Amino acid sequence: MQKGILSITAVLLIMLSMISCGGKKAVAKLDAEDTFARGMEYFNQKKYVDAIDDFKEIVYNYSGTRVAAEASYYLGECYFNTKDYATAVDEYRHLTSDYPSSPMAEKGLYRMAYAYYKMSPNYALDQTETAEKAKSTLQLYFERYPEGREDASKLLLQVNEKLVRKDYESGLIYFKMKQYSPARIYFQGVIKDYPATPWAEKSGRMLEQIEPLLKKTAPAKPEPIADSTKTDETN
Repeated sequence: MQKGILSITAVLLIMLSMISCGGKKAVAKLDAEDTFARGMEYFNQKKYVDAIDDFKEIVYNYSGTRVAAEASYYLGECYFNTKDYATAVDEYRHLTSDYPSSPMAEKGLYRMAYAYYKMSPNYALDQTETAEKAKSTLQLYFERYPEGREDASKLLLQVNEKLVRKDYESGLIYFKMKQYSPARIYFQGVIKDYPATPWAEKSGRMLEQIEPLLKKTAPAKPEPIADSTKTDETN
């Protein structure tokens, strides 16, 4: 009786093993285009974590396929939409360097600039790693795509607004501290770098105030010292 039970158990285990193996064989690995299609379904449903897995699968394992550039772009978009702007910048950079001739490269370069801008802090804080990089990226964008998208022009205005305001306010701080020379440098820089902005006009008015103040605070020229030899000769 006990042997019979053991035999039945063994048979059941074998059958379960066969079913399990059969199930694994039934799950076929998707090709690049099917993986991309599934990734886009996740993306459109805002399931960005799942979409990231599919887009990474293509970028890392199917880099030479037709959908690789698109997968690279949407991988950046997933990170952008989850507000991981630093990683988004990295992915857009990979797109523009790995697939420079792809139509997605233009979008990627613009979105890279936008991600830098989204990372930028309040205008009064340091903009070196954010807004200034957004500006340089946009300058590169317009070099490569002179007839680029209107959104890029609008973004450049926003970036410039933040940068010019920082410079103007810095000049104003020096002015209030009565440090007129550095204040003048900032206001002159605003006029030179951002001539078509209202801040340039404001800077011009500030310079009109600064110039006479600089003359007042300039050290007086020393009186000429009389030549004693000439005085002795006359005597």
